[in-house]
Formats: sequence, structure tokens, C-alpha cells
Amino acid sequence: MTDALTSVLDVNFTGMPHTARRPSRRYSTSSTDCSTDSLANASPAALLMSPLPDQHAVLPDVRALATDPCEIGMKVSSKEYYRSKPTALWKPWTPGQEAAARLATNEIQQHALIVKREMDSEGLSGIKLYSVDVQSPLIKEVIAKVFKGYRGLNTNLASLRFKAPFHELVHRWDQLTEAAAEVTDEVAKQHVELFRTIVEPEILPIVEKSKDLIKNKIISFDTLWALYEPGTIVILEEDRKERALLVDQGMITGAGNEQVYVLSGVYVDNDGVQYGTVVARIKVPMFQGTQPIANLPIQPLCLKDNPDAIRERLVARGKEWQAFMGSHHKAYTGTYLRPVRNSSAVKEFVENGRIVVDAEMYGNYSHALLPPLGALSQLDAADPKKTIDDRGHESLVEYMPPMPMLGSHHHLNGANLRRKKHKTISSDAITVKDKLEPVQLGDDQLLLCTNELRGYCLTKKHWVTFHMENIHEIRWNEDAFPSLVLPAQDKDILYAFADSQINHSNTFDDVIEGKGQGIIILLSGPPGVGKTLTAESIAEEMKRPLYAVSSAELGDMSVDIEAALRDVLEICARWDAVLLLDECDVFLAERNKHDIYRNKMVSVFLRQLEYHKGVLFLTTNRHADFDPAFASRIDLALEYAPLEQSSRKTIWTTFLTRQAKRGDGPGTEIGQAQIEDLAKLELNGREIKNVVKSAYLLAAREKRALAIGDVNKVLRVRVPKEKMAGHHMYS
Repeated sequence: MTDALTSVLDVNFTGMPHTARRPSRRYSTSSTDCSTDSLANASPAALLMSPLPDQHAVLPDVRALATDPCEIGMKVSSKEYYRSKPTALWKPWTPGQEAAARLATNEIQQHALIVKREMDSEGLSGIKLYSVDVQSPLIKEVIAKVFKGYRGLNTNLASLRFKAPFHELVHRWDQLTEAAAEVTDEVAKQHVELFRTIVEPEILPIVEKSKDLIKNKIISFDTLWALYEPGTIVILEEDRKERALLVDQGMITGAGNEQVYVLSGVYVDNDGVQYGTVVARIKVPMFQGTQPIANLPIQPLCLKDNPDAIRERLVARGKEWQAFMGSHHKAYTGTYLRPVRNSSAVKEFVENGRIVVDAEMYGNYSHALLPPLGALSQLDAADPKKTIDDRGHESLVEYMPPMPMLGSHHHLNGANLRRKKHKTISSDAITVKDKLEPVQLGDDQLLLCTNELRGYCLTKKHWVTFHMENIHEIRWNEDAFPSLVLPAQDKDILYAFADSQINHSNTFDDVIEGKGQGIIILLSGPPGVGKTLTAESIAEEMKRPLYAVSSAELGDMSVDIEAALRDVLEICARWDAVLLLDECDVFLAERNKHDIYRNKMVSVFLRQLEYHKGVLFLTTNRHADFDPAFASRIDLALEYAPLEQSSRKTIWTTFLTRQAKRGDGPGTEIGQAQIEDLAKLELNGREIKNVVKSAYLLAAREKRALAIGDVNKVLRVRVPKEKMAGHHMYS
């Protein structure tokens, strides 16, 4: 029995005791110093009782921790195993030898390296290196220096494993070669040389191939990974916009021609309250042969032309991006990304639209999820929490940011407006709200800031993601309020109310604190007489956002209406916006004892209005029908009569001359006499605007000034005959 066990141990493992002592500076290089005679003479029972050492413990200074008579990892030798295929067992391991396994642990720890090879049906030698476990403390000392700052590699493990395809060693091969040449201790030099001797045949051909490709500014698909060492800054170019990412890891997925290289990169984002990191994935589809590196969707910053200028530009943009923390009312021209339920975001366009940048409110009210923020410490060169998994790389993060997958990339409506209750935020992400001083990101963090901002498009009524480059300052329409067609006394009162809200918003309060601080203005009258335009003009005069919502968008159930209206009022209070509740006849209608459902809606509406602190416009087409309870809550009620001829003349003149003033339109040849005739048509303001707009399109297509004939063509198509009957111009 003893001979049988000894035979197994000679092939597989030999044991060693656990007694530790401080070693001398003399290291053994002879395998005969650690014989297995004592084990061969041991009884089978003793062998079975031999304890297993802790293979997973993180070792302290291993030179100070030795066994007698041999030290862990100090044998200048490697223990080698082999398997014929991935499903086969490693030879010479024999299943069922539990006692041998217990004894084997101590013997295997003596070797500097544990090497495993497997069958290679494609290689010339027929065998390839599978993995190398580093146990030698002397090799680990060199590796710790070489891989300092390498993301995802922890050199403090008891058994440090490098696994095919050995990307880490390829990335740092030159540094390893230099470090090996600097070793002066003879024993340490032997250990390091043993390591190099084993891995060099596998690594060197790859290093030379990748260097040759990169030197010629080209790359093949199978060596893409050589460009993206973890911790490298890379530049992603999408829609002619640049953004920087910190490489976290990369891997090839798929098979055959469907292979895709997936790069995992980290960038800096915020949720309106905190700064943190987000992981994005970039897909590079398989390509044949070689490609110029400049044609790749993502390129290392160091290989770009003028990398210092790119870095300086992105850091400057990061500072601008950081300034958008909080709420900001801006203008926007360009494409944006609108999230769609159960689908990818859709790209839409707006020209000179009004927006509010506010990531926090986006997170609260958009149905799209904000990306979970990780700690900014994840940008550190080496995160000790990260280790290499069985593939030799970190596991690919599965989170997909709210943009389309890079390299391949809501309506305000009833319940959809409801506040979200949960957010996923790392506890150690930087918080802005509770700081006395604004948090300032460093240049390395600013470099990695996203170029995207989240908020609300007031023009399109969507919660969307904006591109920072498309945001610009608002060009306020200084003529909006003066051009408003209203009696002079009504305009004076409106202006006084607006001015008081701007300069004296907290002057008056109700008996109950928080009530009665807002201004509620009721505008009633037939369609197209300027009710909505009045609210827009006041918002322009106050230089505030105009948040417009119709009764239909608030829902049709009292519970939904109350929640949606409460959220609308909260948003407007945060943005200091002018609120326009358009076509709210259903809420203003007089209550009666036979319609309990509508009575409840009116009561909910009344209750919410009492606590509004801003400027609120209500519009209705039926002034005579509204509930008497509203009378005490309305600060100003303006009733609009159908437009008179003089008012229509002013409106025609305003719309016809506005395009000419812009300088980019076709201009107009229509004179005052023709405008006098047009004003005789009983059209409302909205109809006049639409006629002028269509007529200008006709003239612009032919690249000439607007003529009365263009207006006549549109009038005959768009205006009902009864409104034109008897007029001498169209008889």
C-alpha cells in the first residue's frame, strides 16, 4: 500500500509540513532538498489524516514565511500537467486518490510555477500552453512592479494565474523584459528566467505581430484586443462627436463570421444629484484581413493625431458639462434620443426648440431608467476589488446605457408622469446636493465626462437625452408681448401681474402658509383669438420656461388627475416655469348633484390650484359655464371676443413681416392695401398664421418674394367658402 501511494506521489504531488519559520537568505535550488522519504514511510492512515493547507489565502511576505525543509514556491522548477481536450482530466491526475490529493498539496506548493498544457489541433507542435500559476514570491515581486496600475489583475493572490490567451502578458511584455533584466539576485533571476522561458514561446510571436501591425497603423480582427489594454483612454467617434472612455475589458463573442469584439469602457455621468461612473459596451463587428486603425469606431487616444489637443478639448467640454448640474432652461437645435417603452431609443430632430436640462427630474418622471452610477474610485488605475476570472478577463458588465449600443447606438401623460420611487446609486458616488461648495471633478475625470445631458423638451413634450454640442442660449423674442393683440388696459394688467411675480413672488401669502402665493389667470374665448399666444408672450417677457399641458394629458380618472397635476405643479415650481393648462373646460365646468364623478374631478382641481406658487394660465372656450367656486381663486379673468377687422389687420401685418425681418426668408411684396382687404376675411389668428406659413412655402420653393397670388392659392384651399363668400377678391 505504501509503495502504491509513493508511486502516485512521485507522479503527482509530494507533501510538506505546515511548520513555519523565518528563512535565511539562502534559497534551495535542488529538488533533492525536499524528499518524500518521510511520506513514503508514513502509514496510509496518517496520510489520510494529513490536513489540507489553505490554498486561497493571501500570502504575506513569503520570504518571511517558510516550511522546513523547503519554502513555498522556492523550487526552481515547474509542475506540468496535460490534457488531450477541454473535457478531459489533467494528466497525471487520477480520480479517486483522495489521500494522495491531501498529500499532494504540500508538494505542489514547492514549485515556482504550475503549468498546464492541452492539445492544439491547429498548432505545429500539437500542444499549447493553457495556464501558468505563479507561486514563486520572487516572480511575484517582479510581476507586481510590471503590472502596477493594470486593471483587473491582483498580484497579491497566493496563486496568481495567467490563462490563455495571455492578453495581460502581451500588453506588458516589454515591461516584463525590462524588469527581468534589472533583477540582480541570482536565485530571483533563475525564477524569473524560468517564467519567461515557459511563456515566451506563446507570447513573443503575438507581441511581434501586434507591434508590426500597429507600427503600420493597421490591425486585424483577431488582434484588436492588443489596442485596448485595460486602463487605456480610447476615443469613440459617433455622429462626428468625440467622447472618451477608460477601457475596462474586452472580449470576442459569437462564432464564425458572426463574431463581434465587445469592448467594455467606463465614463463619467450624473443623475442630477451625484457624479459616478457608468459602463458602456462598444461593438466592433468582425472584418476580414486588416483595417486602418483610423477607421475603427473606437481608437486609443495615444494613436490619434494630436492627442494632447483632443484631451484639452474634451477636458474643456467636461467643465461645460459639469456646469449643467441642476436645472437649466436652454434652446436646442439638432437630434435627440427619445426613449420608447420596451424598445431602443428613437432619434428625432427639433429646430430652435426650448428645453430644460434636468437629469434629476428626468430620473423621476421619464419611464426610461437612468444608468446605475458606480463610484468614481472605479476610475483608479487599479481597483483592488477586481480580480481576473477563469477566462483571464473580468466578467463583461451586462448593463446597457440608455443610448444605442455604441458602435453598432415620454410623454407627459397621466400615470406616465408619476414619480419613480427607486434609483440605483452607489453609496460612494459624489453627492452634490449636500455639499456647501460645488464638487469639482479633476481633469482625468472631466476627460471621461459624457457629452449627453437629460431633461425635457418643452417644444415636443418628451423626456429625452440631448447632445451637449446642440445646446445654445435662448434668443428671446422681445417683440412677443408688444405685438400681442389685446386692449391696452388688459396688456397693462397682464404686465403688472408678470412683473410682480418676477420681483415680488413672496410678498403676499394666504392665512395658511404656502397657499395663495401664485397667480392664476383665466383666459376665455373662441378658438384662435390669442389665448395661448398670451401665455407664450408672458413667458417670453418673464424669460421663463412655458410648460403647456392639456386636460387630456392629465388623464381621465380623478386619482390620475390629482397625481399628474401635483407632479406638473412640482416640476413648474422647480423650473420657475409659467404653466399653461390648455382647454381645461372639463375641470372648470359647474358641478351638479347628478354627476359625482365630474364633481370629484373639479374638487381635485380646485384643491391643487390653491398651493401653486407660480404663474398659471387656464384657457377655456366656455367662460359662462365655469364653476362659481373658481371665481374666488382666479386673480385675473380676461374674456376674448372674436377678432375685429383692426385686430385681424395687425395679425396679418405681424405674420407677413416677421419672415422678412429674419433675413433668411423670401420677403414679401404684399402692401398695406392688400393687407386691408385680407383683414376683411373673418379668420381667427391661428387660421391667419397657417395661411401665411403655407404661402411662404410656395414662394420659397420658387425662390422669390411672397406675392398676393400665393396667399390667394392657400385661401382657396384652406378657408371654407362661407368665410369668403361675397368678398370681391374671391368672388
